[in-house]
Amino acid sequence: MQRSAPQRSSPRFRDPEDPRRRPPKRDRDLTCAAVILVLGLNASLALVLGALRRESVLDLSRQANLAWRDRALAAEGAVDALAARLARDAAPGAAAAPAAPAARGAAAGAGRRSVDLWERAEAAAAPPKPAKEPALPPFYGAGARTFGAETCAAFRGSRPPHLYRWSPAGMFNCGTNTLLNLMHLNCNFDATGRHTLWQAPWGKHLCKHNPHSWRGRHWAPQFGEGAWRPDPDSIFPVVVTKDPATWMKSMCRNQYESRFKHARSRRPRGARVFRPTSTRASSNGFDAARHHDPETCPSPVADTRVTMRYQPDKPSYYDNLPDFWVRWHDERLVVRFEDLLFDSEKTISTVCACVGGKMRPRFTQEEIVSKDKTLGHYGPVNDRAKALRLYSSEKHRFDHYDRDDLELLKAVAGRSHLFKAMGYDFDVDAALETQRRRRLLFGNATRGRRRR
Repeated sequence: MQRSAPQRSSPRFRDPEDPRRRPPKRDRDLTCAAVILVLGLNASLALVLGALRRESVLDLSRQANLAWRDRALAAEGAVDALAARLARDAAPGAAAAPAAPAARGAAAGAGRRSVDLWERAEAAAAPPKPAKEPALPPFYGAGARTFGAETCAAFRGSRPPHLYRWSPAGMFNCGTNTLLNLMHLNCNFDATGRHTLWQAPWGKHLCKHNPHSWRGRHWAPQFGEGAWRPDPDSIFPVVVTKDPATWMKSMCRNQYESRFKHARSRRPRGARVFRPTSTRASSNGFDAARHHDPETCPSPVADTRVTMRYQPDKPSYYDNLPDFWVRWHDERLVVRFEDLLFDSEKTISTVCACVGGKMRPRFTQEEIVSKDKTLGHYGPVNDRAKALRLYSSEKHRFDHYDRDDLELLKAVAGRSHLFKAMGYDFDVDAALETQRRRRLLFGNATRGRRRR
């Protein structure tokens, strides 16, 4: 027996759209009015409380001012009373006259002492002043140096300001990321145009006139097929160079796409060789620790034949690391890595004016590591504090080099005009004497510790 379907006319099954289920219009209006009233009361209460709070602050300020005024009047009255008392106690006649000025002088001295105390308190509460920046080491000369500054005006005059574009360029381990980050922090351009590329279209580690003349035919990965490609001649490359004596040691730590070998040191068989744990094999399987002795690299420099693959199928060959350094540099504006490190503000001001920018009112220094490991940087890196200690040491500059290494470096790197223009030239005998003095100093200290 089937049940009969429920009647739709029953109140339980009334259609939700039925007007009889909707609340009356009067109830809806009352609800809206109540909500508006509550919101209005809350807003009024907030305004009243804010006014009372401001009034209480003003009252406290008035009370503080009155208290300071009362103290000032009391102090002034005390000074006058002291002057009058001294005048009464003094002998009559001419001796009594200078009493009041003397009292006023004593009171003025006390006032000056209180002012000094206030100034000391304010100085103690003020934020500490930054420590003085370390000076450029004397073996690099005096003051920041640039090369090619005469090309800046020609670049700015060749195009309107909204088309000014520049990019950092330089060899591996020369500080291109430091230049880019300092320019981002301190140099402003106008709101139009794209002014800064993190690398040149042909790649920031490729020289402008490289051995294969790839400018305009070789493109960095970000400017690949289908991507935006600027006119290479519209980009002003700012090159960072580095002292070849310290640069070669940086290349021993991080080679990137360059490859070089050198003779192993003459160690006794079984002697322990320190290998940095952060050095790893690159994408093509080359392991720097297998081919280099980290304690002596890059010596002997004569054996550091370099293979550089700007493209995987087009290697370039260099006789040694100094030859690689000489044949790379051929650009417009060249600045020193050492100036970016020790005289950052002046160097960045020069670069910013050259490329048409304007310096910000306050200079901001970068203290952290500049290299981003997500962009292919690997191996040991230094923050600014460690770099300052490292590159201010003349011992570090010439350590691990013998006479043959230094003579080869001076002869090969001396072919470049930058070697002397940037203050990288040195005297071989003086460099060896620096090594000898340091060796004797540390050797005596070691023997002294052993005796203890």
